Amino acid sequence: MRKITLILVASVFSLGLFSFNWMSHQKESNEEKLLEGLEMSEDVQTIINNSCFGCHHTDSKNDKGKKKLNFDSFGGDYSSIKSASKLKKIAEVVIDGDMPPKKFLEHYPEKALNEDQKILLSEWASAESAKLLEQK
Repeated sequence: MRKITLILVASVFSLGLFSFNWMSHQKESNEEKLLEGLEMSEDVQTIINNSCFGCHHTDSKNDKGKKKLNFDSFGGDYSSIKSASKLKKIAEVVIDGDMPPKKFLEHYPEKALNEDQKILLSEWASAESAKLLEQK
Protein backbone atom coordinates (compact mmCIF):
# COMPACT_ATOMS: atom_id res chain seq x y z
CA MET A 1 0.00 0.00 0.00
CA ARG A 2 2.84 2.35 0.85
CA LYS A 3 4.54 1.69 -2.49
CA ILE A 4 1.36 2.46 -4.40
CA THR A 5 0.90 5.72 -2.48
CA LEU A 6 4.52 6.69 -3.11
CA ILE A 7 4.19 5.90 -6.83
CA LEU A 8 0.93 7.85 -7.02
CA VAL A 9 2.43 10.90 -5.28
CA ALA A 10 5.49 10.77 -7.55
CA SER A 11 3.25 10.53 -10.63
CA VAL A 12 1.13 13.50 -9.58
CA PHE A 13 4.26 15.53 -8.82
CA SER A 14 5.77 14.66 -12.22
CA LEU A 15 2.54 15.56 -13.99
CA GLY A 16 2.39 18.88 -12.15
CA LEU A 17 6.00 19.66 -13.06
CA PHE A 18 5.36 18.76 -16.70
CA SER A 19 2.26 21.00 -16.78
CA PHE A 20 4.15 23.92 -15.28
CA ASN A 21 6.96 23.58 -17.84
CA TRP A 22 4.45 23.30 -20.68
CA MET A 23 2.57 26.44 -19.56
CA SER A 24 5.86 28.37 -19.27
CA HIS A 25 6.80 27.27 -22.78
CA GLN A 26 3.36 28.33 -24.11
CA LYS A 27 3.79 31.81 -22.61
CA GLU A 28 7.24 32.12 -24.21
CA SER A 29 5.85 30.94 -27.55
CA ASN A 30 3.05 33.51 -27.42
CA GLU A 31 5.49 36.28 -26.59
CA GLU A 32 7.78 35.18 -29.44
CA LYS A 33 4.83 35.49 -31.84
CA LEU A 34 4.66 39.12 -30.84
CA LEU A 35 7.91 39.69 -32.70
CA GLU A 36 6.61 38.32 -36.00
CA GLY A 37 6.78 41.09 -38.54
CA LEU A 38 7.69 43.80 -36.03
CA GLU A 39 11.04 45.13 -34.88
CA MET A 40 11.24 46.30 -31.30
CA SER A 41 13.75 46.97 -28.59
CA GLU A 42 13.82 44.89 -25.46
CA ASP A 43 12.34 47.86 -23.56
CA VAL A 44 9.36 48.06 -25.92
CA GLN A 45 8.80 44.32 -25.74
CA THR A 46 8.88 44.46 -21.93
CA ILE A 47 6.26 47.23 -21.91
CA ILE A 48 4.01 45.33 -24.32
CA ASN A 49 4.41 42.06 -22.43
CA ASN A 50 3.59 43.75 -19.12
CA SER A 51 0.81 46.14 -20.08
CA CYS A 52 -0.68 45.13 -23.43
CA PHE A 53 -0.21 41.50 -24.42
CA GLY A 54 -2.46 40.06 -21.71
CA CYS A 55 -5.58 41.46 -23.40
CA HIS A 56 -4.39 41.67 -27.00
CA HIS A 57 -3.49 38.15 -28.14
CA THR A 58 -5.29 35.14 -29.55
CA ASP A 59 -5.66 33.23 -26.28
CA SER A 60 -6.87 36.24 -24.28
CA LYS A 61 -10.23 35.95 -22.53
CA ASN A 62 -10.78 39.63 -23.35
CA ASP A 63 -12.73 39.24 -26.60
CA LYS A 64 -13.14 42.98 -27.08
CA GLY A 65 -9.43 43.63 -26.58
CA LYS A 66 -8.22 40.94 -28.96
CA LYS A 67 -10.82 41.93 -31.57
CA LYS A 68 -9.57 45.53 -31.62
CA LEU A 69 -5.90 44.56 -31.58
CA ASN A 70 -4.30 41.13 -31.71
CA PHE A 71 -0.50 41.11 -31.55
CA ASP A 72 -0.52 37.54 -32.85
CA SER A 73 -1.95 38.82 -36.15
CA PHE A 74 0.99 41.06 -37.03
CA GLY A 75 3.06 39.49 -39.81
CA GLY A 76 0.24 37.08 -40.59
CA ASP A 77 -3.47 37.89 -40.55
CA TYR A 78 -3.03 41.65 -40.79
CA SER A 79 -1.98 43.10 -44.14
CA SER A 80 0.84 45.63 -44.01
CA ILE A 81 -1.70 48.46 -44.40
CA LYS A 82 -3.83 47.11 -41.56
CA SER A 83 -0.71 46.57 -39.42
CA ALA A 84 0.38 50.16 -40.06
CA SER A 85 -3.09 51.38 -39.11
CA LYS A 86 -3.10 49.31 -35.90
CA LEU A 87 0.35 50.62 -34.97
CA LYS A 88 -0.72 54.21 -35.61
CA LYS A 89 -3.75 53.63 -33.36
CA ILE A 90 -1.48 52.18 -30.64
CA ALA A 91 0.60 55.37 -30.76
CA GLU A 92 -2.53 57.51 -30.39
CA VAL A 93 -4.29 55.65 -27.58
CA VAL A 94 -1.12 55.23 -25.55
CA ILE A 95 -0.08 58.88 -25.76
CA ASP A 96 -3.68 59.97 -25.01
CA GLY A 97 -3.66 57.76 -21.89
CA ASP A 98 -6.58 55.61 -23.10
CA MET A 99 -4.54 52.40 -22.86
CA PRO A 100 -4.35 50.53 -20.65
CA PRO A 101 -7.95 51.47 -19.76
CA LYS A 102 -8.58 53.18 -16.43
CA LYS A 103 -11.09 50.52 -15.35
CA PHE A 104 -8.47 47.82 -15.95
CA LEU A 105 -5.85 49.80 -14.02
CA GLU A 106 -8.15 49.99 -10.99
CA HIS A 107 -7.64 46.23 -10.63
CA TYR A 108 -4.06 46.05 -11.97
CA PRO A 109 -2.29 49.31 -11.13
CA GLU A 110 1.10 47.69 -11.79
CA LYS A 111 0.19 47.61 -15.50
CA ALA A 112 0.03 51.42 -15.75
CA LEU A 113 2.46 53.13 -18.10
CA ASN A 114 4.59 56.00 -16.88
CA GLU A 115 5.23 58.97 -19.18
CA ASP A 116 8.56 57.63 -20.45
CA GLN A 117 6.96 54.29 -21.32
CA LYS A 118 4.09 56.03 -23.10
CA ILE A 119 6.51 58.07 -25.19
CA LEU A 120 8.73 55.07 -25.99
CA LEU A 121 5.80 52.87 -26.99
CA SER A 122 4.14 55.62 -29.01
CA GLU A 123 7.35 56.51 -30.86
CA TRP A 124 8.03 52.85 -31.58
CA ALA A 125 4.51 52.27 -32.92
CA SER A 126 4.68 55.39 -35.11
CA ALA A 127 8.09 54.41 -36.50
CA GLU A 128 6.98 50.83 -37.25
CA SER A 129 3.82 52.15 -38.91
CA ALA A 130 5.90 54.46 -41.13
CA LYS A 131 8.23 51.57 -42.08
CA LEU A 132 5.29 49.42 -43.15
CA LEU A 133 3.79 52.21 -45.22
CA GLU A 134 7.15 52.84 -46.94
CA GLN A 135 7.28 49.18 -47.99
CA LYS A 136 4.01 49.54 -49.88
